[in-house]
Amino acid sequence: EGTIQNNGEVIWNSSGGWSCNSFICLGGVCGFTSKDFTGCINNGKVLFNESSTGASGSKLYMGGVVGYTKASITIANCTNTDKGSVSFNPTAQEGDTDRLYDDIYVGGILGFSNENVVAIDKCANAAAVSGGLSNCDNTGNDKHFGGIAGYIAVEGSSITDCNMTGSVVNNDFNEHGTAVDGTTCGGIIGYANGTTISGCTVKNDSKPVLVNGLKGFVGGVAGALSGTSVLDGCTFKGALEGETATGLLSGNVAASGTQIKNCWYLGTVNGSSSNVLV
Repeated sequence: EGTIQNNGEVIWNSSGGWSCNSFICLGGVCGFTSKDFTGCINNGKVLFNESSTGASGSKLYMGGVVGYTKASITIANCTNTDKGSVSFNPTAQEGDTDRLYDDIYVGGILGFSNENVVAIDKCANAAAVSGGLSNCDNTGNDKHFGGIAGYIAVEGSSITDCNMTGSVVNNDFNEHGTAVDGTTCGGIIGYANGTTISGCTVKNDSKPVLVNGLKGFVGGVAGALSGTSVLDGCTFKGALEGETATGLLSGNVAASGTQIKNCWYLGTVNGSSSNVLV
């Protein structure tokens, strides 16, 4: 716990491949943690740039501040600056059509949390969150991209008074040039279960914020909501793009206990608006 500033770069740049059921945690400040973080600043990019075939069961957790936590922690008053791009950007080799990258979680502040309650309070991300793999027959299963958090799965978690002024873009194509399904992209969070997201804004006064998820669930604030998740007092101002389920505030609501209230959308939608929620 305490203030940490990173001015360097965190890069995974390997051609050795992954072993089955391996996992990699990358964070601008910390890759894996069970501690609280307060007042931390990341000024360096976080990049995964593998150039070999992954393995089924491989998992990747990436965050501008923290990649992965399974403890009950608080991340407060932390900033990922516009220099802190968080990118899953593996390079496919010619003829490499069987690559597998299962379970990819990428967030501007936190990549992944699934075992204990996590609280993200008064954090800001000004950088691009992006990912994608082209030219491959199998690009993996679950991929979640969020401007603040990629994936939070524990009831009682929260994201409060956070601001995202960067962008969230998924560029996943198979070898036929077709966008790959099975992703979530959200201005604040990719996937949230039982999480309260309140007082958060996705906007940039100098340019529209872009959230582009291609296929999958795309939302101005959340890609997908489940359990007792709540969106309360959140604002999205920007441009949404998606081919399947694009929602002004959430691309998908998977449970009757989910609530969306007191939220605002100001922007454009390019794509299917099959699950428009205001």
